[in-house]
Amino acid sequence: MRMFNPKHPVYRGGNAPVRIEGSCGPLEYDGEIPVELVGSYYRLAADPQFGPLVRPLLVDADGHTTAFHFRGDGRIDFVEKFVHTERYLLEKEAGRALFGTYRNRYTDEAEVVGKDRTTANTAWLYHHGKLLACKEDGMPYEMDPETLETIGRYDFNGQVESLTLTAHPKVDPRSGELITYGSQAKGEGTTDIAYYVFDKDGNKTVEKWFNAPIPTIVHDFSVTDNWVIIPIHPVVVEEERLKAGGATYYWRPEHGNSIAVFRRDGTGDVHWIKSKPSYAFHTVNAFEKDGKIIMDLTDAPEFPMWWPRPEQIEGLRSGELKRDPHLAQLFRWKIDPEDFDAGIEMELLHPWEAEMPRFDERFAMQPYRYAVYGVDDPEMGVAHGPAEMGVNHNSIGWWDHARGELTHWYTGPDSSVGEPVFVPRSPDAPEGDGFIIGTVQRLKAHTSEIVVLDTRDVAAGPVATIYPPHRLKCGIHNMWLPQNMS
Repeated sequence: MRMFNPKHPVYRGGNAPVRIEGSCGPLEYDGEIPVELVGSYYRLAADPQFGPLVRPLLVDADGHTTAFHFRGDGRIDFVEKFVHTERYLLEKEAGRALFGTYRNRYTDEAEVVGKDRTTANTAWLYHHGKLLACKEDGMPYEMDPETLETIGRYDFNGQVESLTLTAHPKVDPRSGELITYGSQAKGEGTTDIAYYVFDKDGNKTVEKWFNAPIPTIVHDFSVTDNWVIIPIHPVVVEEERLKAGGATYYWRPEHGNSIAVFRRDGTGDVHWIKSKPSYAFHTVNAFEKDGKIIMDLTDAPEFPMWWPRPEQIEGLRSGELKRDPHLAQLFRWKIDPEDFDAGIEMELLHPWEAEMPRFDERFAMQPYRYAVYGVDDPEMGVAHGPAEMGVNHNSIGWWDHARGELTHWYTGPDSSVGEPVFVPRSPDAPEGDGFIIGTVQRLKAHTSEIVVLDTRDVAAGPVATIYPPHRLKCGIHNMWLPQNMS
């Protein structure tokens, strides 16, 4: 019996399921592992334990974690585990899928109604000594940093009333504060947004509730010293479509964008700025300069096709889906907090497709110079398939705001790379001086590599290439955790 259709984009290439738990070490590698790399590189992927109950959906599979522990002596140990969510354990016991499609409770089996639906498969957070696997449709799950054993669902010791928390919280590197929010905070299809701030020890200091204009996915946001910016894009949850078993989200550009801006301390009103419809899945960084809010992000004219519209579904089936307007580019938005009616000034920084952005997080919420992200060099071939668009690219890009220049390393033919992460050369190294770590899929060979690039010469390619014991599932988000933090 085949549970996964190998012809479907969600189950082929770098997306083919792996479904393994285990460990091994030391790993083999070429080149030299920089002596400065002592810590752990964590990957989080959506890897299905069982075939889907309703339809294949890339982002709905079980959370699958991998850790590469860099010991500092050239030794790298490898661990991989599923996130043992309530959902994972219920389905494991049943031996089949019990939950339906993403954020659609109407498609679940009767025996799991009211159970925790999250798969905790999207992004990592490390804060107040806890390693958390996050997904925006529920609470995070705490994981053991060394073994990746699941400790359990984490709601900040009962301090969170929202039913959800974003996969992309922000940590202020100076105060240690954690800034986060939950969208559809009272349940799927609600417009409620719950905003929270926690101190460095995980104690709640701010809680603010308000309503978005529409019920929608709110995947990422930005924070400065004084302001919070939450983009609400025109992707709508519609109850009747859910009841009919349809897609969770639908692109409704007639609503336009509604950008929420309010004070970081939770005081005052929420200011709403209208702008033309677009979709920004991920922000890079934000800061204040010359009285303006500066916000960098990867923005696209349309909603990405992970919840495809009918014409895109037909394109997937026929194999004729083209690179269309749902692909993002690097933008800078400027907002004047003294004149919200002036709208948003939008500047395209670079024309290449860009997604999964990261930066030197020691400079979060401050003026910064460098960003690293996946890009597709248009002069080179694109190996990844339609289901991997926006998550995988043919190159790693290193953007310099000061020079307005992009340096990149092309991964090679029949290859793609997921989200890169930046690691400082030392805790007090200048901004951008360090290493980039990424996972490269060699799609024709059905193998994976972990590459390490030196930011002093990104175009030169890897200074070290690490070989996992088997092919890895394409990941979503990754994280580096220094040894002295774990």
